[in-house]
Amino acid sequence: MNDLVVVNSKGSLLGIVTYGDLSRRLLPSEAELVEHEEYMTTPELMEDRVIDIANLLVEEVMTRKVITVSPDCNAIKAGAMMIAHHVKQLPVVENEKVVGIISHTDIGWGLMMKYSEHMKGK
Repeated sequence: MNDLVVVNSKGSLLGIVTYGDLSRRLLPSEAELVEHEEYMTTPELMEDRVIDIANLLVEEVMTRKVITVSPDCNAIKAGAMMIAHHVKQLPVVENEKVVGIISHTDIGWGLMMKYSEHMKGK
């Protein structure tokens, strides 16, 4: 699943919605499991949670403190930032506007394409 970047009408970054954001809302916390032991024996009871989540606004779910990179950021540095912050994608921001998003998959494919010619010669 890809993350969803949330921007205002001017293209400025407001937040990001990740699979983790949605999972944290959908799945019960440890405290909720202790309080509602019936979730363990009858998981169907959690179906109401899905209905509740479907009615949430994006701003209620999104992560607001988003780590970003600029378009001129080195791909390896962006990858290191993803590892350090335990994220799989980073919005690319230039002049306070979102211009793209880079993922760890993009970096992997980019490196493979860049060095594929070098590897063919060996």
